[in-house]
Amino acid sequence: MEDFPEPVVHGAVKEALRIGALSADGVRHLVLASIEGRPARLDTERYPHLPVATVGTTKAADYMVAPCSG
Repeated sequence: MEDFPEPVVHGAVKEALRIGALSADGVRHLVLASIEGRPARLDTERYPHLPVATVGTTKAADYMVAPCSG
């Protein structure tokens, strides 16, 4: 709020809540993307220390498997 116009910050906070990016860094990223007129995206090439997530598609049959007893 000290560095950017209130309407831009407000829009970024609303978008952050919508996508689940609740950190201050996430909101700042959205603010900067809005001001620069570019899509908000994180270029993971610039952050090699972050783990790479591999997410598969869930099938309905996956939920029919009996739970493990352990």
